Amino acid sequence: MYIYLSKEKMQEAFLQYMEEIFAHPEVVNACVKDIVITRENLNEAGKQAFEAGFHDIYSDSDVHIKVSLPKDGSVTQEDYLKRIDRFGVSKDTSLGWMFGAENNVHRIIFKNGMRYDLIFEFENGDSKLQLEPCQSDPENEKWPSENIKRFWFIQIQALGKLYRKDYLISDHLANTNCNETLVMQMVMRDSEHKTNHHRYG
Repeated sequence: MYIYLSKEKMQEAFLQYMEEIFAHPEVVNACVKDIVITRENLNEAGKQAFEAGFHDIYSDSDVHIKVSLPKDGSVTQEDYLKRIDRFGVSKDTSLGWMFGAENNVHRIIFKNGMRYDLIFEFENGDSKLQLEPCQSDPENEKWPSENIKRFWFIQIQALGKLYRKDYLISDHLANTNCNETLVMQMVMRDSEHKTNHHRYG
């Protein structure tokens, strides 16, 4: 797969993704740096926000998304954060992604080359949001899909750092995935031999 990125293409993709975000009625606003994007100013503020967050074609966009949840507690923050698929994140659209529970951030690399940190913030309001259960594929309990998504996210992040000539972080991330690959091979070995201990590797 070949990805061509330019500042113009990235801005176009960013604005299109903002439209997808605001397709959800519970989204109050989105913020990049100090620029607040709403449905009313999406195009103008969206361009300003993209410009504020752009450093080079390897930049990701840190987008704070404020969401209004029902006052009755029928949808919790935890419920909402599990449904990142509603924001276009899936195996078909994304190269890799991972979730940081400590600050409610989903880190995503899409197949079009765009990278986002989506940081969710919540308030209780008049939202009538209802969430259907997420349809998930069967899991391998010894190597869950979260590991796979994280692996590919880090792999591409390492490549981005390499292109930026940030060699130390690139090497660190690549080394992290080398270790992850070793663990994965041990899991495969244990599955093949139906055991979890070995006298020799």
